Amino acid sequence: MPMMLTNLQLEKVNQIFRHYAEGARKVDFKAPTGSGKTLMAINVLAKMMNEYQDRKFVFIIATLSSSKLPEAFENKINEYKPDLDFTDFEVEHIVSPSS
Repeated sequence: MPMMLTNLQLEKVNQIFRHYAEGARKVDFKAPTGSGKTLMAINVLAKMMNEYQDRKFVFIIATLSSSKLPEAFENKINEYKPDLDFTDFEVEHIVSPSS
């Protein structure tokens, strides 16, 4: 079953994308638990990569968590990837050397 954005999520994805298109290079992404943050975030990234294929991107998603959350985020991105408009990218989960 494809992962589809709700109308509100799509509106927010487009709003964040416009923020980037207007020159922003940093976005702090906050939303309540269960609101689809991961799905929205990966759709923003895919939209950016699709619209600006002539550019090279490095996205850093940092968390203070040392639990399984970062790995779960990577797994979710890979799960959603087939349903995205742009899929020519790699995801790498890097664990802090101090862990």
